[in-house]
Amino acid sequence: MRIGLFTDSYRPSINGIVYVVESLKRELEALGHEVYVFCPAKSISPSKQAELLHEDENSRIIRFRSITGAFFDDYDTSVFFPPVVQRQIANMHLDVVHIFTPSQIGLLGVKAAKKNNIPLIIQHCTDLYEFVDHYPAVLPGALALAGVVFPLSVKLNGQDLLEVAKLYRPRNGVTKWNKDIIERVITILYSKADAVIALSRKSRDQLESWQTEDYAYDVTLMPNGVNALPRASAKRVAEFREQWGLDEKDEVFGFVGRLGEEKNLPILIQAFSEFIAEARPKSKLLFVGDFESKDFGKNGG
Repeated sequence: MRIGLFTDSYRPSINGIVYVVESLKRELEALGHEVYVFCPAKSISPSKQAELLHEDENSRIIRFRSITGAFFDDYDTSVFFPPVVQRQIANMHLDVVHIFTPSQIGLLGVKAAKKNNIPLIIQHCTDLYEFVDHYPAVLPGALALAGVVFPLSVKLNGQDLLEVAKLYRPRNGVTKWNKDIIERVITILYSKADAVIALSRKSRDQLESWQTEDYAYDVTLMPNGVNALPRASAKRVAEFREQWGLDEKDEVFGFVGRLGEEKNLPILIQAFSEFIAEARPKSKLLFVGDFESKDFGKNGG
């Protein structure tokens, strides 16, 4: 089959969605399928970005012009989709459209699927409801997404448009407003899909709780598998300990992931300080990752 993966986050970014898309592409190709990734260029010049990442036609990576950092670090806004893009996607004769993000490129995939009668799979990768707790500045983008990009991308009926219009009524607090937008747009959008995948029980329960009589869909729980990492050599372990000042007798507790506010890392520091550090004086807490909160520990977090 010819499968299109549509995502608003991809290399050179490093995050969970990127790894999910890469692993799915790799495994599907191993089964003999043709897999294309539609993603932002993180640049106004897709060809230059592709050259930097050593991508060619054989990579099957289709990049769109984008602007980085519109709402927060590492976020790409892709709005350059002339009609020729839709024609190019149609001419690829995709058998399946699989989207990972309900944003610009994800919605481009929805439009392509609906316009060309292609089965549509939506994979719920990010807890956007939790996300807006920590990034209230996304409200203008959320309103634009709900009121402009969403209606232009998805064929909405009269009831859908009425539900979207209600989202422009201000709420008590920006976070509440953001959450209402996320919940309603996600519910309407996912009800248009042929299949919806949740990666955790929490996400499945959340999506099911948002459904109404008018907007219902089946959610399949399908956690991502990961390959075990190769065991590090004794030499590499010794070098790592020396680099970070870790004694052989130290007990190391680690967090590996994106250092973003929504990960609630200060709570982990507090829990470590109150329940572990005092009782186990040889313990150390180690954070491995990057994002806009990478200096939170230096600032008293």
